[in-house]
Amino acid sequence: SGRAVFTIMSPSVKSCADNPDDACKVPWDYCCETKEDIATHSATIQVVDASGSPLKAGVKGHNGIKELSELIVVGKVAHAQGKVLVVNASGVFVAKP
Repeated sequence: SGRAVFTIMSPSVKSCADNPDDACKVPWDYCCETKEDIATHSATIQVVDASGSPLKAGVKGHNGIKELSELIVVGKVAHAQGKVLVVNASGVFVAKP
């Protein structure tokens, strides 16, 4: 909240909402997956200003973005080391509104 930074997951990893036997109240946290799978299949996205700093605004609700939305992210890799991937986004779009 208050920063344009969020985490996305590969569509190859199913959220807890996709598991009918899981009663998770926040399925977008992927608590039904191992920490290893989450680290391997996630990326941190930050929508940045011209100086490269994350915008001081949340992205939830902007152009229909919500938890578990399928997104298209346009940007450049800011950091990639091991299983850590950070992307500086210049655009974020909902793939299936």
